Amino acid sequence: MHKRKVLIALVLLAAIIAAGVSIFFQLRTPQDHRTPPMDQIIGEALAEEVIHALSGTGRIVLVTLEKGQSPELDKYVDAFKHRIYKTPIKIANTDEIGSQKAGKYAPGSGMSAKRFVRIMRKYPPDQVIVSFVGTPDGEDKELRDLKPPLPQFIAFSRAPDDIDELFQHNLLLAAIVPRFQFPAPGPEKPKTNREWFEKYYQVVRTDSDKPGK
Repeated sequence: MHKRKVLIALVLLAAIIAAGVSIFFQLRTPQDHRTPPMDQIIGEALAEEVIHALSGTGRIVLVTLEKGQSPELDKYVDAFKHRIYKTPIKIANTDEIGSQKAGKYAPGSGMSAKRFVRIMRKYPPDQVIVSFVGTPDGEDKELRDLKPPLPQFIAFSRAPDDIDELFQHNLLLAAIVPRFQFPAPGPEKPKTNREWFEKYYQVVRTDSDKPGK
């Protein structure tokens, strides 16, 4: 009788342990299937595009908000800098949008044509302007006043339909935009940061297909 009770207790204990292990593995998401932070992915991808444009060396100007005004945007910039600091590329200046206007801006949300014109005229043509706050409306007439030579302009933009005219007037070298060409390249279940990027975003350059074409 005693042996039978011990055997039953051992069976029950084993069942409890097995159930616990099963629950643990069901609740735990494998690392490979977790979506990495998209701010990090986009920041790194923007850095890679700058490295590509400058062939690994040169000087750039960042357009962003004052640090602390947008914790979300700060993460994009931090990821970008982390990658750029591993190269000979130098951040010559940071053109910050003041706190009084910070509420109008978010990552890739867009900038006024007036600010764009001022920035393009302010910096020398041998530098690359990198915008984390998007692009102006390419149809704005103020942009027609810009004459070469001008700095090259690379941006993260959430409004891909607004950039066609910028390409047509040679005011935009490349942009990271939400994916508009499908199917997306890469595996159905992304694992690397680049695969995650290509699933949701893409790079549009002067020599590639533009939105709406």
